[in-house]
Amino acid sequence: MVKINLNTPLHIDFRHQETQAKLFNSLQQFYNLKTPFNTITVTQLCADAHVGRATFYRNHEKIDDIIYIQFLILINDFKLRVDDRQEINFQYASQLIVQLIIDNINLFNLMEWSNIEKQITELFSGTVHSILINRSAQLNHADIISNVIGSSILNFAVQITKHSDLLSVSEATKLYQILIPDLPANQT
Repeated sequence: MVKINLNTPLHIDFRHQETQAKLFNSLQQFYNLKTPFNTITVTQLCADAHVGRATFYRNHEKIDDIIYIQFLILINDFKLRVDDRQEINFQYASQLIVQLIIDNINLFNLMEWSNIEKQITELFSGTVHSILINRSAQLNHADIISNVIGSSILNFAVQITKHSDLLSVSEATKLYQILIPDLPANQT
């Protein structure tokens, strides 16, 4: 695969980053305390994070947006790492994806806890579709391919989070390469 730029990077200004980090850390604390997600109120979260309710609502509609934004940041990190490479291949992309999954196990746990798998699956599928477009792939059924690969990557990530203490990065990468197909090239 040749070098591709995967879009303009996500830009979140410093104040929003700081607020996002405080809210996300607070959510992680609620998760660690085994608080049911649907019992957390914006008032509780903001008090715990030392963030005003007005600030929360300026940046979020609901609490699970905090987790969604963390996934956007994760995907942006992936895109930046890909764009930094002169050439990208399936081997490197596999290693990068697995490393990001392992580095963000808590994020995947929070996704399940908050019950937003559907939104994150759509986000992953959209990212795969974006990569296909940026590769100028003229594919029949690109939407189906994007949905299958996006949901497969997310399902793989969920399984890795459940077994992370049993797998090394190299073992997880080998599994990834067996279970998740490389993005297809143009169809002629």
